[in-house]
Amino acid sequence: MCAERSARMYFSSDIYDIVTTVFWILSITLNISILLPTIFVRVFRRDRFKNLLAQLMLGDIITASGILFRACYLRSASNTTLLECTFGDFPSIAGYHFSQWAVFWIALDRLVAVSYPLRYKSVMVG
Repeated sequence: MCAERSARMYFSSDIYDIVTTVFWILSITLNISILLPTIFVRVFRRDRFKNLLAQLMLGDIITASGILFRACYLRSASNTTLLECTFGDFPSIAGYHFSQWAVFWIALDRLVAVSYPLRYKSVMVG
């Protein structure tokens, strides 16, 4: 009975790892495929809103990479100290804050666009 239960736990853990890896690969691939044109195409670089979206994508990439780093590190470590956990969590925490600031600036951009539609271009370039 115990062997069956532990086998089920490992099986569900393997499924979780596979699903997490697939979502991680999709997240990184899609964010990079959208971020690259934003960086290398001159028309996209001139638009401030697209720059804010690029910042959001970069934050997502950092977060996903940090989560992968943490998962791989904690999977291999049997016991970790608080300092090791902090270093393992740093990339994902930095990505979260990067993403939150990007969402804040996008919201501010949209607020200005809705509040002052005729003066939006002069306010944002300004």
